[in-house]
Amino acid sequence: MTSSTRKRSKKKQGKINKAINRASRINIIKAVKKILEDGIHPPFLNAKKEQMLDKEVKNKKTIVMPEGPAPKHERFEVHEVVWTKTPDAFKQSLINLEDKAAERMSVFMDRIDRDFGVVDEKITHIELKIVEQLTLIVKLAIKVKNKIAWIRNRIKEKYRRLMLYTEKNRKTLRMATGGALAAIIATTLFIGSISGYEYAYNGKVLGLVKNQNDVYITLDVIGDKLDKEYNAKIIIDKDKNITLKRVIGLGLDLDSREEVLDKFTYLKDMEVQAYAITVDGKQVALLDSKESAEEILRKIQNTYLKKSDRIEYDQVGFAEKVVIKEALTKIGNLKDQYAIVDFMLNGAIAKKKHSIKSGETFSEIATMYGISQKQLLASNPGTVPEKLHIGQELVLTAAAPVLTVQTIETAEYDQSIPYEIKYENTAAKYTGDQSVKNKGIDGKKKVIAQIVRNNGIEVKRTEISSIVAFEPVAQVVLVGTKKLPPLVGTGTFVNPTRGVITSRFGTRWGRLHEGIDIGVRTGTAVNAADGGTVIFSGRDGGYGNVIRINHGGNRVTVYAHCSKLLVKKGAKVFQGQHIANSGNTGSSTGPHLHFEIRINGRPVNPSKYI
Repeated sequence: MTSSTRKRSKKKQGKINKAINRASRINIIKAVKKILEDGIHPPFLNAKKEQMLDKEVKNKKTIVMPEGPAPKHERFEVHEVVWTKTPDAFKQSLINLEDKAAERMSVFMDRIDRDFGVVDEKITHIELKIVEQLTLIVKLAIKVKNKIAWIRNRIKEKYRRLMLYTEKNRKTLRMATGGALAAIIATTLFIGSISGYEYAYNGKVLGLVKNQNDVYITLDVIGDKLDKEYNAKIIIDKDKNITLKRVIGLGLDLDSREEVLDKFTYLKDMEVQAYAITVDGKQVALLDSKESAEEILRKIQNTYLKKSDRIEYDQVGFAEKVVIKEALTKIGNLKDQYAIVDFMLNGAIAKKKHSIKSGETFSEIATMYGISQKQLLASNPGTVPEKLHIGQELVLTAAAPVLTVQTIETAEYDQSIPYEIKYENTAAKYTGDQSVKNKGIDGKKKVIAQIVRNNGIEVKRTEISSIVAFEPVAQVVLVGTKKLPPLVGTGTFVNPTRGVITSRFGTRWGRLHEGIDIGVRTGTAVNAADGGTVIFSGRDGGYGNVIRINHGGNRVTVYAHCSKLLVKKGAKVFQGQHIANSGNTGSSTGPHLHFEIRINGRPVNPSKYI
């Protein structure tokens, strides 16, 4: 018998002994109960004795002690099947245990009888059930032990016969075993050399590997690399996402673990845990984390916030309903944060309409809204830029933010108070002529207001309080009442401006200088030398900005190099009327007025006529 067999045998024998021990204790309890029923147990007599003494004390009578010790209870024999198999040493320990248990049990039963009444029937029923079950267990254990012994003997006999056969046929067996083993090894190596596993992700075949573990081990270590590569939580379910299929063939192109890792790393179809930004229920962006989405929304809001000690933001939010929620997506759908911010700020198209006003051109309108003429034309197909008419509407399209950042701010600012204009009549000026006597000055007040802005554009302003810093000063304008002179030539000329003649009429630099130059500062008033009709007002080559007036009688005056023209072609002017400001336009070496008088189309010396 081997050491392991002996250990198992001892373990089983220990279990049997425990079962016998339990059965013995139950039978002892049963015996104790019987003794107590007969009333011959010493503790029972002691209890009776104490009751009698108490009665004697109360009745003040002589105490009577019972004679002699109470007889010992008889010992009951343990169940025959159990008791006969119990070792002698154990029997003696059971007898000693019986004495102690009997004493404790009698005290316990006396207390039960005193306080709660008799519970004999239930205890008897339970004892019988337990004894029956233990008896069956003991019988079963004996049967199992016998069966194990029988099996052990059969195995020993088979082993003995096999050893005898092996000794007789050792050489034959060695050759047969070696040949079979070699055949098995050769077959295994051949099948291994022509077989592999096709691995796929969500049905998409990625390649072939030698062993399935090449894929599974790679997936165990790929998580951190993918998370770092894409800055996102990659989800790979081996059972759901990965499929492996056994393939057999010659010359299979098998992937190494490094190649498997690379194929998974750059797989754009891989599922990833993402967070979506939705605007009014429509998904507009996908990001790797909730924190990234919140950071982008903060960046968009900060785009329209101003840093100022005079502005306090009461509320910063969005006009639309913006929600961040979890979403599963393909890893290729994740975009760079900078690209998402750019899209959120310029990804929408804003449409407006512009009504054409007098004098506006197609190019001016495009410049006004910061778009190219090509973009403006694309938004208005069929429009001819050269044939616009007043009141015609042009559609304007431009990039606009996807979100509307709405801010409510309490701002403190200075606001001007416009001055009033007061008019005073004067007979020193012609009717319709005006001049400023006292220049007006705007007042100023400090205002605290609540301002609502959408993407930085003010949509509502509510003034909370204001304090006037200083009041405005009214402007006084003189209005002429003097009767206008005739708007035709008088035949005489007056000096068109006050200044020094810097170049006279005559030959100069080898050619005729057809007028005189009067040196004055730019902006000096230029007046009509006589009444008449303006026949030209505009730019004319070397003359720069020039005005020509027909005074009748084939007389014409010329006013060149002006900085500003105040009358247009066809206007009627009177002698001395302010028609322009001197300047330095055209071919000029400095600010001055070039003045000519032409009679019958030929220039004459102006100095002889003024």
